[in-house]
Amino acid sequence: MKTLEKYQKYSYSALETTRPTNDIQNYQEYLRLKARVEVLQRSQRNLLGEDLAQMNTTDLEQLENQLEAALKNIRSTKTQFMLDQLADLHERGVTLAFTNSMQETLLVETNNVLRSKVTTISNSNAIFS
Repeated sequence: MKTLEKYQKYSYSALETTRPTNDIQNYQEYLRLKARVEVLQRSQRNLLGEDLAQMNTTDLEQLENQLEAALKNIRSTKTQFMLDQLADLHERGVTLAFTNSMQETLLVETNNVLRSKVTTISNSNAIFS
């Protein structure tokens, strides 16, 4: 029975000694994450044009560079989107032109057949008259 008691004593005491260490590590992680959230919130406010009075010239220049890079990326994406749309519209125009040409050819052929029939009917009416 003493062996079991010794095992339990050492097992539980080991858990209790590691618990404060885990609590300290968790609290340090919490503080680190809290500071990171504050930095990100401040950065977001700055990107939205808020709280700029507190910033020095270097920080304002960095913010300006970030905004210019973001704007360049947005414009590039917009340009690519418009080029893709233009290519799609061009392809659609080519397809419609081909379809129109085919329908025009069919219309001319149908018209020729109808003229031929009208001519035949006119000739046969002229013979019987």
